Amino acid sequence: MGLSLLISTAAVAAVHVLGGPDHWLPFVALGRAQGWRWHKLLLLTFLGGVGHVGSSIIIGSAGIGLGMLLKHLKAVEEFRGEIAGWLLIAFGTAYALWGIWRAEKREQALSKAEVLATWTVVILLVLGPCEPLIPLMFLAIQSGWGAVLGVCLLFSVVTVAVMLSVVSAVYGGLLLLPVEKLERW
Repeated sequence: MGLSLLISTAAVAAVHVLGGPDHWLPFVALGRAQGWRWHKLLLLTFLGGVGHVGSSIIIGSAGIGLGMLLKHLKAVEEFRGEIAGWLLIAFGTAYALWGIWRAEKREQALSKAEVLATWTVVILLVLGPCEPLIPLMFLAIQSGWGAVLGVCLLFSVVTVAVMLSVVSAVYGGLLLLPVEKLERW
């Protein structure tokens, strides 16, 4: 496994998180709306990130192990991504409507809907594809399964670290903004 593959893996992992607000914005929005403490916000972001990368590692490993052609595997990933994307949009819309309706009642108790919303965000991220990882895995297999493991570990660590960093920065920044009057809506 060459240094260029490792550098590319780290760069692609970081850019894929920074360029995809679906990796961090749902956690920030839901955490802010539900008043999560830092440890809960970061724990759920971590779980979502590990699941997100983990599901693609499983698919990529199966594709390599079964000798599937990359184009067939890519079609599975794209289909899974489309479904996850539409589910995320539907969930966000439903949650926004529920939040507007609830804003007039100002209930503070943790409801079943809030718990469901929390885990829905994590599950949707797990179901969402991590498209950039699979081609990197196919490049790494040329050097053996050890290289694939190295690429997967590096990609996972960078992805989760960048997710945690962005969530922390954005959430912390929102805490500094005077938006209390807008939060109700």
